[in-house]
Amino acid sequence: MNIYADTSVLFSLYVTDANSPRADAWRQANPVPLGFTTQSALATASLPADYQTLTAMNPCNIASEEEGEQSLQLKNNILVDVATRASAFLSAGELRKWQELRTNAIKNSRNFILMERKLMAPVSQ
Repeated sequence: MNIYADTSVLFSLYVTDANSPRADAWRQANPVPLGFTTQSALATASLPADYQTLTAMNPCNIASEEEGEQSLQLKNNILVDVATRASAFLSAGELRKWQELRTNAIKNSRNFILMERKLMAPVSQ
């Protein structure tokens, strides 16, 4: 999973608007692109750089419960790392919303994996 800045942040970096000071503070606080967050998480988990981090796009998540849990933990670690970096410029309310997004993203990914396993299971005779 690659994580990119919201388009409004990018806009505020290139066109002066009311949010430009916050966008610039974010840029200064995050000199390493957020995409590197994913690569760092893969390296920490001893996974190859081309490991598919999109839960829905990795068929191993459907075939193996262990692989699915590993993928969900990896996704969670990436989102926690992004929140840690973002704490430099997000308000407490925005961080709570990010936490809610992270919780829902993991829950939805887990539910997707479970649904796919049921759909792919052999039909009983």
